[in-house]
Amino acid sequence: MQTAVTDAVIKANPKAFGGIYGNDGIKAALIGFTEKSAFPNSLIISGKPGSGKTAFAKTAAMAIACREKLRPCLECEACRKIAAGISPDVIFIGAQKDRKTIGVEGVRDIKATAYIAPNDLDVKCYIIKDADTMTPQAQNALLKLFEEPPSGVYFILLCTSSAALLPTVRSRAPEIRTTGFGEEELEALLTSDSPEAAAMAGSDRDSFLRILKMADGSYGAALSLIKSTDKKLFSGFSSADGAIKALCGTDRADFLLAVTSGASSRENLTRLFSMMASAFRDMTAVRRSAGKPDLLFYSDTEPAKEAGGHFTLKSLLDIFSVLAEAQGQLSDTNVNVQTAATVFADRIWGCK
Repeated sequence: MQTAVTDAVIKANPKAFGGIYGNDGIKAALIGFTEKSAFPNSLIISGKPGSGKTAFAKTAAMAIACREKLRPCLECEACRKIAAGISPDVIFIGAQKDRKTIGVEGVRDIKATAYIAPNDLDVKCYIIKDADTMTPQAQNALLKLFEEPPSGVYFILLCTSSAALLPTVRSRAPEIRTTGFGEEELEALLTSDSPEAAAMAGSDRDSFLRILKMADGSYGAALSLIKSTDKKLFSGFSSADGAIKALCGTDRADFLLAVTSGASSRENLTRLFSMMASAFRDMTAVRRSAGKPDLLFYSDTEPAKEAGGHFTLKSLLDIFSVLAEAQGQLSDTNVNVQTAATVFADRIWGCK
């Protein structure tokens, strides 16, 4: 979907941005930094997983290192090395494999090399992935470099939310945030770029639409779900849909069987109740809304309205409450899964 901003950004640097969709704000910011030759030594790029943070960080590194008039040119040696991930002067920092946070030792590694001259570029760029997992001690250790950065050294912090960063860190680094796509825009992008997405959109429309909702505007997340070979997600949707249809019927035994057959493990039963809760949330939203509410389970308002028509508003709310309670109890690893399935199925049936 082209906009006036998109056209202006692409016109400003067609080589760098002509093939990149969305996130016009980040593109404009990067162009502004390079045109003014005033790229900040520290920069925060925040946004949801799969929203393009790493791609924009590499583009920023190319813009910093490139010496052509229109930067990044994507053709000079510096741009090509950074794009290929083989430049020794663009260093990615992250948590060690056996840890969930970036500790002081990671920052020590940066300090040990930051004052050493670049190998083959004119600059050196550190890209810190998941910067919001840095411990406070690590962030404080990094502050000195932010306050007095070595000449030609740049830091790009990638995070889901900058709220986890210390105020002193945020005050020394401007922040630009990635934005997600709308569902229609994301569908158009996926089906034009990915043969797998195009095939799913044509052959399994319901699953494709659910992926668009789950991706929440993230191209990377949507593509990962489409390429995933794990079918648990979609079997979970099918099980929840079957249980709801049984609940709409008149045979209690059918509903009990639909729920208990999904109780092969605590994980599966939790997934079933979670998806059913999303469905009953959708039914309630459609019942209460005069417009078209955002939906979590159903791909459109009509099936949500049809299913919700089997229940009173009080029943919808009561069933949602029981499903929420069930998920809470299933968080206990000692719970008997089959017993929980039977007990909560009985309670849900009693709410009709």
